[in-house]
Amino acid sequence: MDPVPRRRGHPVGDGRGGGGDGGGAGVARARAHGGAVSGVVIAGGGLTGLVAAERLAAAGVAAVVLEREAEPGGACRSLSREGFTFDLTGHLLHVAREETRRYLEDLGVWDSFAEHERRSAVVVRGRITPYPASYTHLPQPTTLLV
Repeated sequence: MDPVPRRRGHPVGDGRGGGGDGGGAGVARARAHGGAVSGVVIAGGGLTGLVAAERLAAAGVAAVVLEREAEPGGACRSLSREGFTFDLTGHLLHVAREETRRYLEDLGVWDSFAEHERRSAVVVRGRITPYPASYTHLPQPTTLLV
């Protein structure tokens, strides 16, 4: 199963971006108190690691991201197989928020998002159940405790 490309952006440290702190304010505080930050190693190329590296680079700090997988993104990825798309986790990017969309556009990655119609379900006891689940769709007998 090959991952579905979601976002491809610019190299970390190219000076673009905006929104979210991701570590930049911590660097500014360290420098304000006479501290020096020459570089940072970030373990993990998931969303948090990538945003932290971008914000550090924007603050003038070199950052190296270590990632064990072939592609960055951490658990925020999808796989395609036989016409179906499977999300590895429930990560959400709240792209309805203007600041999130603007941040992704500034990074140059907005246009690489894959969009697909959400038709999701799980199989429970051999029955297809819509997801997210509603108690009205659970196999019977089911008791709702209020």
